Amino acid sequence: MKSIIFSLAIFCFPLSIFSQQKSIENFYNQYKGMEEVTSINLTGSLINFVFTSADPETGELASKISKVRLLLVEEGGIIDSKDYKQFIKSVKKDNFEELIRLKDGGDAVDFHLREDGDTITDILITVRGEDGFVLLSLEGLFKFSDLNDFNLDIEGAEHLKKLPENKKNLKRA
Repeated sequence: MKSIIFSLAIFCFPLSIFSQQKSIENFYNQYKGMEEVTSINLTGSLINFVFTSADPETGELASKISKVRLLLVEEGGIIDSKDYKQFIKSVKKDNFEELIRLKDGGDAVDFHLREDGDTITDILITVRGEDGFVLLSLEGLFKFSDLNDFNLDIEGAEHLKKLPENKKNLKRA
């Protein structure tokens, strides 16, 4: 779990802003002020600067990101199971769809997307485990093929590298 949290934190630091969906904003605001929670909210050129400083090869992907929100909880039990289930229901009402669900040991990793036509406008990644919780929310203008460029150090994330260039091909596979 700590390697997942560290990987997502590093990934997150280097990214840019749009309008976050209410469900994500409300959940983020509910937990961000807690003592046991680390919250990061990046917008603008700071995202691009940090992202490309960490890994120059990610500059193109970073330029597509307009906002990053990261919520890190390093202790289990802080995020209430009922709150999380309600959060996922709200996310789905905000027109997000689940792309993939992965298991990494005792951790559950969920990827959700929100699209406007052929453009992905929001990416939501959550990691839930006994020893913590991570929420990573990215806003921007992405192509489906951009998901191949995400480098996450978690078991099963290699499947993102195998995603087709567009979503239509995913449904046929």
